[in-house]
Amino acid sequence: MKFTQYIYILITYLLVSSCSTTHLSQVKRNPSSLKLNYSCQKLISTIFYANPYNQVYALRKFSYSEAVAEFTSNLARRKSQIKPGSEPFIMTQPHGKPGKTVLILHGFSDSPGTIRAVADMYYKRGYHVVAPLYNDHGLLPEFQKEALLNGSLKKWREDVDLAAAIAKGLSNDENIHVAGYSMGGSLVKDLTIRMPGLVSSITYWAPLFKENGPVYTLGLILFKWFKYGWDKGTTSDIFYQSMSYHMTQEMHRLTRQIKPYVLRQHDDIPTAIFRVDRATETTVDDDIIDRFADVNSIGDNRHFIYENDDVKYKVLHRDATSDVVHLSREVNPAISFFRTRFNSFFNEIE
Repeated sequence: MKFTQYIYILITYLLVSSCSTTHLSQVKRNPSSLKLNYSCQKLISTIFYANPYNQVYALRKFSYSEAVAEFTSNLARRKSQIKPGSEPFIMTQPHGKPGKTVLILHGFSDSPGTIRAVADMYYKRGYHVVAPLYNDHGLLPEFQKEALLNGSLKKWREDVDLAAAIAKGLSNDENIHVAGYSMGGSLVKDLTIRMPGLVSSITYWAPLFKENGPVYTLGLILFKWFKYGWDKGTTSDIFYQSMSYHMTQEMHRLTRQIKPYVLRQHDDIPTAIFRVDRATETTVDDDIIDRFADVNSIGDNRHFIYENDDVKYKVLHRDATSDVVHLSREVNPAISFFRTRFNSFFNEIE
């Protein structure tokens, strides 16, 4: 191992150690500790992951008809490569004119098909719906390898920004509503940071606000390096049917970049959180979601947790936005619970 690599690891250890001293007081919701931790996390993210939020971002401009045409042509270009059921979709209201519009973002190694139930909730309230598919997701097997090895956070942002521009074109004002499931929640947060003033409301569905720090990501990189070498072009880099080490590194790059902003109060955007209870939720970090809710004063009237009472097959993270429980294929009881709370949230803010 080169000397510079030892230095890199040492700096990582020192930074993480210094920031971890605030953990206990964070859990106790100590404001001064949260402010210190925000500074630590921002320093770590800047050193190891650069800061994408120093750039200037802008959305393309579409009229209503141009927005629909852009979505249609974009889908036509990609459709031959996408697995049936994984396609991006657009749902426009029958009146065929600009109106309330929501952008809905799916999760990691996932597709828009899993967020149909959320899309239906918005559509039934009169919203146009735009649900994109990230460039390296939802592909037929013959197209997966190249995409999984060459996808990037930069490309995910481009996919989100095009979809946001389309949604804005459908909107009857300068704003859009946004919803994000799992990693889609991270991309929603990322969008609100990069495009201030764009978003009218947010619904987070089991958002992937992770505590995994630089050491975790560094370990993932080193594991791949020692086992396979640096060649991204080998099939060994694909360790699951729909994800690769490279994709996972990009996901952690995203969660590291947004984390300082998760721990800081956002603009006054009406926000609701939907998630399942701690006992069955092993994918997202409940503590950081709690801190996010506390910092942003998201009380119980907007932070909805399905408690999994009297259910033979528990509702898990992957079920949070699905009409059925994946293990049992039975009707998902959490959806009716979330739907009622969803409507109460929008009754309050609309």
